Amino acid sequence: MPVVRVDLLEGRTVEQKRKLAAAITDVVVEHADVAASQVRVVFTDHAPENWAVGGELIKDRRAKAAAEAAQAGLDGHGS
Repeated sequence: MPVVRVDLLEGRTVEQKRKLAAAITDVVVEHADVAASQVRVVFTDHAPENWAVGGELIKDRRAKAAAEAAQAGLDGHGS
């Protein structure tokens, strides 16, 4: 019984997870020679303050990007 664990930043819709679960199941069935009824997909949603990339929290990266975008708009360099 294959178990596939998927860690995501929160914000995906139920429909997105449905499609992802179906696609993952199809791939596991094809390559692991098991029935779809045996495949388990477990989603774990994480808040951006609980996930870091390169030593920086995603929450902080997003805030920094938003501030830079706002500053670019004020400088006349934005769209």
